[in-house]
Amino acid sequence: MCVAQEGNVIMQPDGEVDIPVRRPDGDVELKGAGEHFYFPPCSSCGGILKPNVVFFGDTIPKPRALRCVDRAAYML
Repeated sequence: MCVAQEGNVIMQPDGEVDIPVRRPDGDVELKGAGEHFYFPPCSSCGGILKPNVVFFGDTIPKPRALRCVDRAAYML
């Protein structure tokens, strides 16, 4: 068993990871991935505390996207 994220990765006897879903783009789904992941709550609103970044696959907030378009226009 993988010690780094105990319970999230299941090691087979030959050392291979059990991957139930493997997509054509190389993405995989691991059994039980994220089951015991802890999201720290925001001290102000109690919601999920996230850093001020856009994670891969997330939507860019419209105000941020518009700022980027404006700044890119200065580069042309």
